Amino acid sequence: MNSTSLTHDHLSLLFPIALDLFRRPSPSGQEELVRAYVLEHLEQHAFNVSVDAAGNVLAVRGRPDPQNDYPLLSFHMDCVSLEKPLSAGHPELPRSSRVASLFSFSRSPASSHATRRNETPLSLRPLDALEITQGWLHSREAFVLGGDDKCGASIALTLAATTEIPLKILASVEEERGCVGIEQVDPHFFDDVAYALVLDRRGANHLIVSIGEQVLCTGAFAAAMMRAAATTGLLVYAAAGALSDALILSRYIHNVVNLSVGYYHPHTVEERVSLADLWHSYQWVYEALHTLPCQSGASLRASSQAREDGMVCPRCQKLTIPPEQLSEDLWEFLCACPA
Repeated sequence: MNSTSLTHDHLSLLFPIALDLFRRPSPSGQEELVRAYVLEHLEQHAFNVSVDAAGNVLAVRGRPDPQNDYPLLSFHMDCVSLEKPLSAGHPELPRSSRVASLFSFSRSPASSHATRRNETPLSLRPLDALEITQGWLHSREAFVLGGDDKCGASIALTLAATTEIPLKILASVEEERGCVGIEQVDPHFFDDVAYALVLDRRGANHLIVSIGEQVLCTGAFAAAMMRAAATTGLLVYAAAGALSDALILSRYIHNVVNLSVGYYHPHTVEERVSLADLWHSYQWVYEALHTLPCQSGASLRASSQAREDGMVCPRCQKLTIPPEQLSEDLWEFLCACPA
């Protein structure tokens, strides 16, 4: 695949799904509007879907070949909530960039999953609460947009519609309160998962391979993710990340990464989403799902493709890429074998 090989159908699905999600406020503990949308969408695309006691959505489609396991896509449904009224002097942006004039929206019924704290029910935001200016989606600083993590949700849901591969999807609750939701997922859900792609990182080209002292994946898996990005024309940098659901998943899954999905200035009313970066991240994940092997981590470490392209040392299985592509704290991933 290259950056132009995906059809326009993918793009025409991704952006409306994202915008549908941005209309749905979902403070931690009040994810009902997003959860209803996720459930309806996944059921429409042949997933067997369940909601656990914590409110997490667990979905699975198809059966892998006997020698394979499932890829897992993970995102969280909650977001930091902060709203403020626009001041009287706030400049009005051009009507020509109104979201409503650019996209159509689907509608999903209100969730039947009851709130657990008797909070005031939330409602859809009007279309004109969102604005697009020169390729950037924002809220005109009226509320936290929620790209963290509705960008990740939109990528996963679009892939549910545009692929037919065996796949697991996990949509967690209360990630912003310290990964509360994913901590309560039944660990057996991960027994047949080959690797996990957590779609929850700011920016355009970050590949998170460690959090704190915890390394999330092998060097070979990081190299495979870099190679998938490069195939789409995206240069990716491996880095250490902050707390996310990826850390919890690494307890159960051998190879986990968290990757950029196009949002900036998260947790603030200044949050922005680059529509171009969202699209590039979608292409990256699509490529990864169609090229990464779904056998055990050992098969990835022994990959003949990794040896042939020179990104992984055949002796120590660490990266042979230039050190400037890794932050200093991750140089342990680099090959130190004598030439």
